[in-house]
Amino acid sequence: MRNMSDIIEQYLKDMIEQSGNEVVEIKRAHIAEKFDCVPSQLNYVIKTRFTNEHGYVVESKRGGGGYIRITKVETHSETEYLLHLQNLIGENISQLNAEHLVQSMYENEVITYRESQIIDAVMKREILSLELPYRDILRAKILRRIITAILYAKDEMKCEICNEREAAIHISKGSGHAHREQYLCEQCANQSMDINYNQTDNPFDIQTLLKMLANNSQREQTETEQHACPTCGSTLKSVVKNGLFGCSHCYEYFERYVPEIVTRVQLNQQRHIGKIPSQAHDTLKLKRDIQSLEQTLQEKVKMQAFEEAAVVRDQIQALKDGETYE
Repeated sequence: MRNMSDIIEQYLKDMIEQSGNEVVEIKRAHIAEKFDCVPSQLNYVIKTRFTNEHGYVVESKRGGGGYIRITKVETHSETEYLLHLQNLIGENISQLNAEHLVQSMYENEVITYRESQIIDAVMKREILSLELPYRDILRAKILRRIITAILYAKDEMKCEICNEREAAIHISKGSGHAHREQYLCEQCANQSMDINYNQTDNPFDIQTLLKMLANNSQREQTETEQHACPTCGSTLKSVVKNGLFGCSHCYEYFERYVPEIVTRVQLNQQRHIGKIPSQAHDTLKLKRDIQSLEQTLQEKVKMQAFEEAAVVRDQIQALKDGETYE
């Protein structure tokens, strides 16, 4: 059963579609009255369902003549739309905004529902088990790679026979070393002797995208490992393996990798955990003993146990004077 937020969302989308120019102006009070809801619910729908990631621009004006103007971003081609999404991602992206963006790709028929669910699954914070902001940075990087893969596939995936029309038919034959795949347009597929072919919802399926993503990641990892400090020759791989920089210049050369290196070397610990020097340990113990006795002193005073309080007071003074107490 659809909830009120879904109903309002669909109503606004129908208004935008029927407007003829992809723009609609509404008043909070009118919508709230129509659906018998509070204005804050309309605000929630607009802030979560009509975001830039969904492909909308929202302007609002408060006051007597106030309104909310929702404009659907016009893109003249799928390529332009995907490039727009890449610009929205930036250097980092939250899980919620990533989900909005993937939903937008599904609604615009760039990916199938199944592919949207797979992409959403790998964007979860439980999967990208890193601390912020590294988790959001990694999520943005993966999402940009996926969009790049779609763009690459779109530009390159022409019919293998005519090399002119867009490939819409996926033909798979044989298995093992004899396995062969073809991507053909409908006309060439119909003219082909191969009549047993598999037609998919989207020729650029998620397997192709993930394969491209894996290849890109592997290439980038290789390029990263080849970087070496010009002074001592230490590589990023050797620094992480040994837990030590080769020289003082390594800090400057590997500057952008330092936070990740420290996290890996310290086993994801963000603060120092280790032994306390003996002298510092004695000082810390003395400070804690005094604090404990001061708390006891306050309790004794509250209980009006003044004789016991006096004993505790003397113990505190003895510790401060560097003496021991019995």
